[in-house]
Amino acid sequence: MASIKGPAPAPTSFPGADKLRIGIVHARWNEECITPLVQGCVETITKAGVKPENIVIESVPGSWELPHGVSRLISGSQVQASSNVSDLMGATSLLDDNSKPSTPVAGSSSKPSKAALDAVIGIGVLIKGSTMHFEYISESCCSGLMRVGLDTGVPVILGVLTALTEDQALERSGVGRGANKGHNHGLDWGSAAVEMRLVAAGVMLVEERAYDAPELADESTHATYLHLSTRIRAEPVGSVPNGGADPIKVPSIGIEPRFSRVGALHCSLLRYPSHDWVTMSRVLYYLEDSRAFRVAWAMEELELDYELKHYRRIEGKRAEPTLKSESGNPLGKSPYLVDSEVKLGESAAQVKYLIQRYAPESSLLGPAEDWQKRGDVEAWISFSEGMMVHTLAAIYPRWFLDPASAAQVEAKMTPNIQNNLNALESALTGSDYLVGDSLTAADLMCVFSAEYTLYMDTGISSNAKNKQDWPNTLAWLKRCAQRPAYKRVLQKGATHKFTVTE
Repeated sequence: MASIKGPAPAPTSFPGADKLRIGIVHARWNEECITPLVQGCVETITKAGVKPENIVIESVPGSWELPHGVSRLISGSQVQASSNVSDLMGATSLLDDNSKPSTPVAGSSSKPSKAALDAVIGIGVLIKGSTMHFEYISESCCSGLMRVGLDTGVPVILGVLTALTEDQALERSGVGRGANKGHNHGLDWGSAAVEMRLVAAGVMLVEERAYDAPELADESTHATYLHLSTRIRAEPVGSVPNGGADPIKVPSIGIEPRFSRVGALHCSLLRYPSHDWVTMSRVLYYLEDSRAFRVAWAMEELELDYELKHYRRIEGKRAEPTLKSESGNPLGKSPYLVDSEVKLGESAAQVKYLIQRYAPESSLLGPAEDWQKRGDVEAWISFSEGMMVHTLAAIYPRWFLDPASAAQVEAKMTPNIQNNLNALESALTGSDYLVGDSLTAADLMCVFSAEYTLYMDTGISSNAKNKQDWPNTLAWLKRCAQRPAYKRVLQKGATHKFTVTE
């Protein structure tokens, strides 16, 4: 009986692959298998369209070290993307230009990219011996590689063979001892790395196949379906290429994944980030622990569908470089909102835009005919950013100056910081929210500023104060954190460590 194991045929077209940068980290144990596996990866990566000079290869002693090596390569490339680093895995600071350069693939003809790596393949070969060593290494290595991918958001491909015999390892490396050389799994890992990066970047993934469906199609034809991921929304604003035949309109498809019949149609695999007949759903480019939380919370209050693309901070400070390259925001900052044809930076502008476009009749900007309250909401929106300026003026010195100098700056900013907290405290006396009896954009904006100031303890304990000195503000923050919309942002995976719970 023929085996059903093995992957379906890999895609043959990867538009945009020429701009990718792929890393390979391989163990040096069992080199007779490692070498062809690495070569197989390189073969399919370049065949997909990745430039040879943009394939970076590094090695570690064994498979146990693969998760650390892959993590190091990813973080090093992110730092390199915003500096003049040449070594991705060398000095601790990753800024030592005198260290050895990373190894590009042989045959590179042009200057290698210094963009952050788009995907990394970890390659190792483990062959069972007579002790439990094999089991421990296999489990830890595979779990470690998965964790690196989940933590960094960079696709990490598992390229670790766990063979019971030497022959199994050789055959899975395509260099078997007998007449049957086996299959080189490196070929699969290479194409998987390119495909997964395009998927992770939100690139259009529409794969068309013909299915025998007599109950849905004429007996003489095959029914053809397009599967659209939940992050893609097809709109009837154009047509599908049809090999020169009359175009066929694409039906509108909601956010639930489903198959939609579009008739007997033949066209090649489509993977385009911005095709004229497909528009992305609403996307918020979200930097962890940032003011992007305001915008996500606003969309939850408005019950809008959106995708939250999450990015981490390097060393707890600046955003990883992929935020700039993937969002298209020239400043590389968050939050950045893409809503169909509209692209916006700055949280205040985004919150007001969302309310004005999708809930113009609501009171989130204040009652329609109450110009005092509408003015108050606008004033608090401006206040929220002024409060952040004073708080950040005390935070940045902690990052860049010695402790004594930072303390002096904070002491000078303390009166302004406490004045801001006092303003909130006064406005919340006898009121659940800043303006009127219900939530408004004033709260959506100011909650983050207050949470951040209290969490970072700027101008508070250094001046013999504690957050309990502002009880109305604390109660307001807890009240807002209990709102279902606020909780849904956290449930969606947004990193926000400033929530006040006690």
